[in-house]
Amino acid sequence: MIYLPTDWLVEPTNESKVRELLDNLNQDLITDDLLTESEVVSELEKIGETTVIEKLNNNEIAFGA
Repeated sequence: MIYLPTDWLVEPTNESKVRELLDNLNQDLITDDLLTESEVVSELEKIGETTVIEKLNNNEIAFGA
């Protein structure tokens, strides 16, 4: 599970959707059914999670073990 401080969320009710989107980037094996990073960012923009996008672009979100 990705560490995601609640103060990074513009709207806390979006937490499950944000986690679902970020899980696409936290995979050891890339498959065709996963979203790309640009698609994840686009979806985050649609729900207004600008802080998460900023953290992602600044490599402040750690993926993997």
